[in-house]
Parts: sequence; structure tokens; C-alpha cells
Amino acid sequence: MVDAKITVSFRNASQTHRGTNNVGLLACDVFLPGKMGGFSLAVWIRHHFRSIPVVLTSGVDSAVRPLDRQNLVPFLAKPYRMEEAEKLIASVLAKSPFAKQQLSAFCRNRE
Repeated sequence: MVDAKITVSFRNASQTHRGTNNVGLLACDVFLPGKMGGFSLAVWIRHHFRSIPVVLTSGVDSAVRPLDRQNLVPFLAKPYRMEEAEKLIASVLAKSPFAKQQLSAFCRNRE
């Protein structure tokens, strides 16, 4: 089961994540309403919450080409198949100590 919080802007997302330590992954579009975009949010999250992995996505050509070639933040070009998203997210979470801890606790509770 996945518990998701949906936010629509940098400001809303940054306020949602302040003071919380139970976020396992941030997935957002590169283009968000307001002055700050998804890439700025990814940088902010990395600065304030290093343990939270970030996945960016976009369908805008001008964003897709440069982000497809960078290695700083995992990126998923739109349109994407659900299998692509699942594979990328699983790969990102597999590298996250917090996600491993949560999965381990979940498995123990199911036994």
C-alpha cells in the first residue's frame, strides 16, 4: 500500500514536507505553478531532506532533452508506461536507506 500526498506547487510541497520524516519518495513534474519548478524543489529536498529520493518527470521537449542526459536526478519522460515508472521508482527506492527500513518493517509486520 502506498500513502501519497499530492501537492501542486513548490511552496505547497515544501510546506508539506517541513517537519516530517515519513516521506519515502518525491515524484514531481519539472514544471510546477509559481516561481519555483520541480528541479528547484528537487534541489531544495536534497538540501533539507537528504534521505528522500526524488524522481522528476516532464513531457515538454525543451525539458526532456537536457534532463534525459543528466545524472543528478532520476528522470522519466512523458508519456511513459506504468511499467517504466514502476521500474525507475523501484530502482530509486532500492538505493534509499529509509525505503529499505520501511520495507523491512512492513515485511516483519506481515509475518
